[in-house]
Amino acid sequence: MFNKITNWLETHRLEIAIALLLAALLFLSALPMMLISIDSGYKGVLWRRFFGGTEMERSYGEGTTLIFPWDKMTIYDTRQQRETVVFNTISKNGLSVLVEASIRFRPLENYLPELHRYIGPDYI
Repeated sequence: MFNKITNWLETHRLEIAIALLLAALLFLSALPMMLISIDSGYKGVLWRRFFGGTEMERSYGEGTTLIFPWDKMTIYDTRQQRETVVFNTISKNGLSVLVEASIRFRPLENYLPELHRYIGPDYI
């Protein structure tokens, strides 16, 4: 049995080398989609194409994460942010008044998967 396998490997050596080379090339081309780097102050939420959608149990912290190339990691800024909104209103006397409101916020890390599933990355 061992001699049969050895003989087959020797006769198909070129085909095996080409197949291994193509597999390595395919793996290296998919590597940028598979290695996800999350910076400090950010968290990632994983969406799995074939295994139930958004992973609701956890969010991924800073560092490098390896995922399947068909899955998608959405990265959220969890540091304190500020959004400024300007309103042009009319006062009681009929004068035009500009009102500027500044809101400071940050998403809660425990609720990031729910934020991702129900609202999305453009939650502001």
